[in-house]
Amino acid sequence: MAMVTRSWTACVAFLFVGALGLCPVRAADLDDTGESAAFMLEQAMRVDRSGQHHTLLRALRHTSDPDLLPFFSRLAEAGDPSLRVHGILGMADCDPQRRLDLVRLAKLEPATLQADIVSFALDDDLLGDEQAMQLVNWPGLDSGVKVVVIAHLMSDGKTPPRAPLDEALKSDKIGRRSLAAMLLYQLGEESAMKELVELNNSELPERDDVRALLLSTALTGQFDRLGPWALGIATEAGVNPRVGLMALQLALKLGIQQAQAAWQHQFESSDDPAQRVRLSLCLLQQARFVPASLFDVMVKDTDAQIAAMGQVGQAIAGKGDIASRIAQLVKLDLPIANEWALSYVRHDAPDEVAIPVLVSVIEAYDPSKRIAAQLLDDSVAAAQMLFERSPEQSQAILVPVITNPQADGLLVQAILLGLIRVQKGNPAKVIDGIEDFHSPAGERLALILRAKNEVPLNAKQMDDLSLIVRGGGGMSLSVRIQAAWAYLHRTGQTRAAIARALANS
Repeated sequence: MAMVTRSWTACVAFLFVGALGLCPVRAADLDDTGESAAFMLEQAMRVDRSGQHHTLLRALRHTSDPDLLPFFSRLAEAGDPSLRVHGILGMADCDPQRRLDLVRLAKLEPATLQADIVSFALDDDLLGDEQAMQLVNWPGLDSGVKVVVIAHLMSDGKTPPRAPLDEALKSDKIGRRSLAAMLLYQLGEESAMKELVELNNSELPERDDVRALLLSTALTGQFDRLGPWALGIATEAGVNPRVGLMALQLALKLGIQQAQAAWQHQFESSDDPAQRVRLSLCLLQQARFVPASLFDVMVKDTDAQIAAMGQVGQAIAGKGDIASRIAQLVKLDLPIANEWALSYVRHDAPDEVAIPVLVSVIEAYDPSKRIAAQLLDDSVAAAQMLFERSPEQSQAILVPVITNPQADGLLVQAILLGLIRVQKGNPAKVIDGIEDFHSPAGERLALILRAKNEVPLNAKQMDDLSLIVRGGGGMSLSVRIQAAWAYLHRTGQTRAAIARALANS
């Protein structure tokens, strides 16, 4: 038996594409709106300098619809590398088991494409540990790809085979060699530290980019032996500020006592307001791993934003009222703090903290604020996460905002867009019975949300959906193509539209 078999969904896709080829599609097979939808699929298959194809393909991938398997299967064989990446990732997104086709991946050339796909797949949870271990043991697969996969396995607490790391250690590529050395050192190979020390002492132009990659990998994984090495970089004379902060974060996370003193020295000796904010954020990001007292110097600071970050850090480190402290921080409209708050909810916060924090992010929007556009983007992310965390609570929280007669139309649109981006469940339930969305754009977004989630539509609503597909209403490309796909589904034209797009590509 082969070590890895093609997934059944990929086989279905192959047969489906073959069947389409046996049945030529006539013009009469699509209505006018179906023609427009098929044209958008064609556009997604054409590389565009503005990056339009990326926008369209990401939106299609996020539908996670198995009916798109033939479409992405063709892209996986495209001549353009970026289309092949979307094709293989799209097949995994639309596979009910959300797994990569490893056979296709292994055949890809050049190896940099394999590495790109593996990295994206790991970020999107499309590569499980079982498949990852298969890749590590796959004969002939590029050693750089194997090292990336091994780093992921080790981050999950798995013990991988060492042979691929030993092979990568002989590479003439500094990034590959250094990552292999870091992983070997974490596995107990003391001699591998020599490679990391040589990297620190080198004058290669790519040195800091490589070190940033290593530090980023270590920060997201369980790499507890690297604290002294990270501290050395953090306290290095003339260190690149970006690399130095990453190294300091890692040393703080790993509980290196000297790192706490190093952070306090850097914070108290800096007279650069921007750097002091960055140092504050650095400590806040590692609040779970440091004593609450370390934040005292921030809490006493005259800068209100730094003081608020210090109070949040104290709450996290000391198990205080985290949600209310973050709410106070969000009110200060510091973009990097809001970004941190959303990341904290996504990765670390329990539900009892996450829900009120997401509410505070949505409530922070005010059209008169200088960073109103950023706050709207934050509200989109917050609405999406709110439903994904708790569909029931999201309805109770969002309905009063949407139905408020004084609600800002742009905020309502941001909430609807966040719900459109939800990939699981039925977020259209949030707007059951609501008719007024405060603006024509809000009405259109609500219609798309309902169309995507199979809410029954009357004839007028279908006409309105058709208009959006044909370009009316000024919807963004990513939303419009989702409207197009929903229309094709409701009118039974998905197969004909895909066939048309494939025939014309």
